[in-house]
Amino acid sequence: MKHEFKILPIKGTTRGADMMATFMPFAEKTNLPLHKLVAMSTAGAPSMIGRNHGWLSRGSFLERFLNLLPEIIAFLDTLGEKHEQLEDPVWVKKLVFLTDFMGHYNSLNLQLQGKGKNIIELYSSVNAFKAKLKLFASQLKRQNLEKHIKFTGECNIEMFCSELENFNQEFERRFANLNNL
Repeated sequence: MKHEFKILPIKGTTRGADMMATFMPFAEKTNLPLHKLVAMSTAGAPSMIGRNHGWLSRGSFLERFLNLLPEIIAFLDTLGEKHEQLEDPVWVKKLVFLTDFMGHYNSLNLQLQGKGKNIIELYSSVNAFKAKLKLFASQLKRQNLEKHIKFTGECNIEMFCSELENFNQEFERRFANLNNL
C-alpha cells in the first residue's frame, strides 16, 4: 500500500466547484489516474464538514491527538512507519504543555466570539486571561503543575517558562490599545 498526499491551496470560497477547479488542473498536469484515487479531504472547509465538526475543531484537535497518541503509535507500528518523535518523552511533554495552553487560549477565543458582546465583557475576558497567564507562569516557576500540566518525571521547566513569557509579551503587545480605553 502506498500513501501519498498533496496539499493544494484553494483561493476564494471552498465550494465543491472551487475545489474541483483547483484539483482537476493538478490531476491533468500530473497525469494522476483518477480511478486510483481513494480519498480527498479538506482542512476544515465548512462546505465539506459543516459548522459542528466535533473532535476536528481546531480547539480540540491537539487534545484529541494527545488522547489518541497510543492508538496512533500502534497504527504506525502496523504500517511499519517510524515514529521516534511520538515516543520521545521531551517531545510528548512539549505536546502536553502546548495542548494544555491551547485549551486555555481557545477558551478565551470562544469568549470573544459571538454576537451581542459588549466592550466591557470583551475587556473583562482579555484581562482575566492575562491574569491566568501570570498565575500559570508563577505556578510553573514553582513547579506547581498539577492543575495545568500532567507531567511525569523530569522536565525542563525553564523552557516552558520562557515560552510562556514570550507568549505573554506578545499577548500584551497585541492588546496594548485595550488598556487605553
